Amino acid sequence: HFVERARALGIDSKPPRDIVQGRHLLALGMKPGKEIGAILDQCRSLQDETGLTDAEKILDRVLERN
Repeated sequence: HFVERARALGIDSKPPRDIVQGRHLLALGMKPGKEIGAILDQCRSLQDETGLTDAEKILDRVLERN
């Protein structure tokens, strides 16, 4: 069942791409550094947990915007 599920999600041959990337955070005025790495880790975790595919929605939740 695992392989079938992976194929259905399109991740059987490669992992899903990160929706939020460093460029998104730099565009918000953040400076390169460890903080960006930590935020990107949180974004990836949220993406994996929820299946969200919208960068703005992920950032809203991680950065507690809105």
